[in-house]
Amino acid sequence: MTWIKPSFLWMMFRSGWGTKKDQEVTLAIRVRRAGFDEILASAVASSFGASGFASEEAWRRALDASDVRVQWDPDHDPAGRPVERRAIQIGLAGKTRLGA
Repeated sequence: MTWIKPSFLWMMFRSGWGTKKDQEVTLAIRVRRAGFDEILASAVASSFGASGFASEEAWRRALDASDVRVQWDPDHDPAGRPVERRAIQIGLAGKTRLGA
């Protein structure tokens, strides 16, 4: 799975500043709003508690059927200090593509 993280600082921190195995390369991408909205519309929360589904079984079915995951990570300010808000992470797998 490939993860889109809008917080550059958090992405770099999580990748060990590009030193973790298989995380040595970080790409910057541009995504048109329409493409972002389309991807987000097909996302399923990576945990049942955040999913909004009535049952864990329904959430698991949706999770199995979707190539897009969404979760919220701690966010940080430009100096690296934790802040109260959370930063979205969007995981892409399978045939999900970022449109031009």
